[in-house]
Amino acid sequence: MIGTYEKYLLARQIWRLRQDGPIRRSIELLEEVSSTEPDFAAGWSALASACLTLAAYTADAGDAWQRSACASQRALELDSNQAEPYSILATHALVQKDWITAAERHRRAVELAPGSSTVRLWYCEMLIKLGHVERALEQSGIALELDPMYTPMLGNAGHQLAAAGYLDQAADIFQHSWDLGLEAMFVWIGNFYVAVMQERFDEAEAWLERRPVPHGIEAIAPCCWRAVSPRMLIAQRWSQ
Repeated sequence: MIGTYEKYLLARQIWRLRQDGPIRRSIELLEEVSSTEPDFAAGWSALASACLTLAAYTADAGDAWQRSACASQRALELDSNQAEPYSILATHALVQKDWITAAERHRRAVELAPGSSTVRLWYCEMLIKLGHVERALEQSGIALELDPMYTPMLGNAGHQLAAAGYLDQAADIFQHSWDLGLEAMFVWIGNFYVAVMQERFDEAEAWLERRPVPHGIEAIAPCCWRAVSPRMLIAQRWSQ
């Protein structure tokens, strides 16, 4: 039987895998951690992060979104220098279109944990949503220097590169993220979209056969800009 801290570390490692199953398992472990050690701020912070991401990988996240905010507040009550809760609360502010609060919270998170790839990832997501593509690319570059194998950051960096027009680099990074095991909808969309835009239609057709089942917010990933079916998009490109 593993100890509480080892359980916390295990949950954090499992969470890095993303996807529905690993995230739910991470939440289960972190709930046990928070129950056993209710004053362990890092445990609440990790639980908040896991709850925040669940909605991106499942259509049945329940009250995970609200729980992410509550766990963040609890973590900060215990330790105001926890960085991830600021990022999570920034994401909540962003959804509410409170841009100033979101930016302030993200900056605070980066100040507290400049070496956190997760904090940089969520900061990047805000910058992209506000149209600051080059700044997002700068932040993703820092995050990947800190943690080159962090697949969620790789996938998001691919979308940033595609949005900036760097299709060759985007293709490489999408494929790399997929090969490392992040077979998520937003990574699939990136691989498919870049193949189409580079007129590699045979590869795009092949990606159609590998399409994961969309769920949660993944069904509206950043590169899915056109309200057409993938096969229609290929047909349009072939006719040009």
